Amino acid sequence: MSLPLDVLEKAVNQKLLLLLKDGRHIEGNLLGYDEYMNLVLDEVEETKD
Repeated sequence: MSLPLDVLEKAVNQKLLLLLKDGRHIEGNLLGYDEYMNLVLDEVEETKD
């Protein structure tokens, strides 16, 4: 089983689709993150369903 920070490490420089609790979708390239799981994204698009 992978730890959450290990999954993020493998996802650096990859395109992510984040589904937020309020229904928004955030899509962008993961540039980095910290130990609190704050994400740094580039080329971000936000949509709401």
